[in-house]
Amino acid sequence: MPSYTYLAREAGSGREIRSNIDAASEQAAIAALLNRNLLVVSIQEKIGKKGRTSGGKVALADLVVFTRQLATMIDAGLAMVQSLQALAEQTTNKVMRDVIRDICTRVEGGDSFSQALMKHPKVFNKLYVSMVDAGEKGGLLAPAGDLSGKHCPASEESQIRDDVSHGGYRDRHRRYHLSAG
Repeated sequence: MPSYTYLAREAGSGREIRSNIDAASEQAAIAALLNRNLLVVSIQEKIGKKGRTSGGKVALADLVVFTRQLATMIDAGLAMVQSLQALAEQTTNKVMRDVIRDICTRVEGGDSFSQALMKHPKVFNKLYVSMVDAGEKGGLLAPAGDLSGKHCPASEESQIRDDVSHGGYRDRHRRYHLSAG
């Protein structure tokens, strides 16, 4: 269950209170605070440093499953927010669930999907975010998401990640052409 940090005032005395509350949604948290005679000044889902979800990296398998399922839902005509909410409920990985919820909140708040992904660099690398951004700009988000998940077995995707971040593809490509020529 998500945790929310809030600033509220007591209805009778006007005393300011800063604290946390666990609730199923932001609306549920506000309702619970109102039931305690607290007037909510601000409320925000509790996440880690610099707007990023606390926790560590997400396993590659979880990322591939997320990508495939999201692409399938978008391709089937579901709205982005609806798809993200469904995926957040379905995932068993707590870090991934928190990341998906944060992305959903950001998209609901007006960020593009790629902007929301960019806030989680431990989970979504620059290549992934760039592919989504290109898909958004070209109007082909589902196929772009599908390419990053469906057409790369985990071992190949891992190699692609290493290649992109360390220049390995360029080196292997150069060796191939030197030995073939």
